[in-house]
Amino acid sequence: MELQEIKNKIINNQISQEEIIKLLDSLPVNRTRKGNLMKNLIKGYVDTYTVPNMLKLALETCLIFSVVVGIVILSYKGIIDPAITAVLIAFLLGFLFGKIRL
Repeated sequence: MELQEIKNKIINNQISQEEIIKLLDSLPVNRTRKGNLMKNLIKGYVDTYTVPNMLKLALETCLIFSVVVGIVILSYKGIIDPAITAVLIAFLLGFLFGKIRL
């Protein structure tokens, strides 16, 4: 039976449900697709969520480290007062840790 004939019979309601089932059962089943659902789910999770968050966390850690080192160096050289150093570190660390979303 041609595809167009089957389509016309279905549209005109000239084919029974048993014939449709028999026709579908006679079709070859292609089961060459192999894969692991859990592996795909975990890979998708890691690719879309974990990797960008790890990159973001690494950049934020670098930023915090460089700010602290910069303030300590400025304080050690005598450019800024130790009291101002404490205030700057407290302010910047509070701000930066408040911005981190895990």
